[in-house]
Amino acid sequence: MEYVKKCFVIVIGLIIATLTCYSFAQVAVESKAELVNVPLEEGAIISYADKEGKRVGSKEQSTYYRKLLKINGNGSYLIQDFFTDTDNKQVEPTVFTNVKDIYAFMVEDIGDIEGEYIQWFDNGQMELKGFYSKGLLEGVVTSWYSSGQKESEYNYKHGKLNGSYKFWYPDGKLQTDAQFLDGRLDGVVINWYCNGNKKEELHYSAGKLNGLVTRWFKSGEKKYEAHYKDSQIEGIESIWVKENNQLIKQEVYFNGATSQDVFVRYFPSGKKEVERHFKGNKLQGLSTSWYENGEKSIELMYENDVRNGDAVFWYKNGNKKAQGSFINNKKEGIWHYWYEDGKPEETCSVYDDNPVSCERWYANGNKKLEGTSILGKKIGLWKTWYENGMPESACQYKNEIPTCKIWNEQGQLINQ
Repeated sequence: MEYVKKCFVIVIGLIIATLTCYSFAQVAVESKAELVNVPLEEGAIISYADKEGKRVGSKEQSTYYRKLLKINGNGSYLIQDFFTDTDNKQVEPTVFTNVKDIYAFMVEDIGDIEGEYIQWFDNGQMELKGFYSKGLLEGVVTSWYSSGQKESEYNYKHGKLNGSYKFWYPDGKLQTDAQFLDGRLDGVVINWYCNGNKKEELHYSAGKLNGLVTRWFKSGEKKYEAHYKDSQIEGIESIWVKENNQLIKQEVYFNGATSQDVFVRYFPSGKKEVERHFKGNKLQGLSTSWYENGEKSIELMYENDVRNGDAVFWYKNGNKKAQGSFINNKKEGIWHYWYEDGKPEETCSVYDDNPVSCERWYANGNKKLEGTSILGKKIGLWKTWYENGMPESACQYKNEIPTCKIWNEQGQLINQ
């Protein structure tokens, strides 16, 4: 019977920690070759299996074969499996009680194991050792690599994982250290990368994440950090991502099981880059961005993912760039714009994202333009000026057709 590796998979929100353990189960799939249940005689070969533990009909198809060593008077059987090619033992003599199918290669289909169970590699190296009581694993279970290096060691009580669980890499470095209580993770779980750096550290209570969860990149930098309560994030979840070989920190504040309240992203320097507020996974309230020098870049107000309310934009030097309001994601009302030195550049009255009445200035403070539009179409009188302050044009618009006066920079009328 093949004692096959399985995995306990611990799902931790963004974290997946794989803890390797074992099961005695092999899935038995009937071979296309005819399977014959030979008479049960002590010392006889009673069945064959391929390398996957599937029962096959002949020695030529097989990787393993089984011998019936003894038929006990109490209805139990002593059986042993061997490697077909070498006749080396694959399993030590094993007692089965409550036998259902002595020919099967899936333990639960055979019956209950009683006593010590030992499994071997074909090279003669012990692969696994455990003990059964009334069909349930009891005590320490140990496995080895074919090289002889210990692979895992864990404890059972009445068929459930209970106590220390350890798993090692083939080179002997520790990969996993965990604790179980009555079949559930309980206490600290630590996983390491093969280079020896810590991969993650988790805290469990009665099978649920409770406390700090931390993950690291293979290079050693922190990758993830959050507090859990009953396997749900509580408070701030911090995530670090690598961009252009720099670590960028992001944070999400969780208030309850799934409600994101605040998202924060940081520059590599540690200064805030973005802070956004959420309600029901939709942008809600103030959203702020910063330049890396610490000066604000943008402030916007949101309602259900839609820009609604005051908006302010700044230059990197801290001076305002633009200010106005949004209604349903569209500019509305009076919008002001400035040059980087703080002097006014433009003021517009806006309706439904379209400028209505605008004034514009040069950087020296002289007026540049004034006029009125409806839905993007110019109406009425539009005036422009040269940077030196002299008038440039005066156009009267009717049905989008202008009638204009134009001057040169010296103030001389050049057409009418």
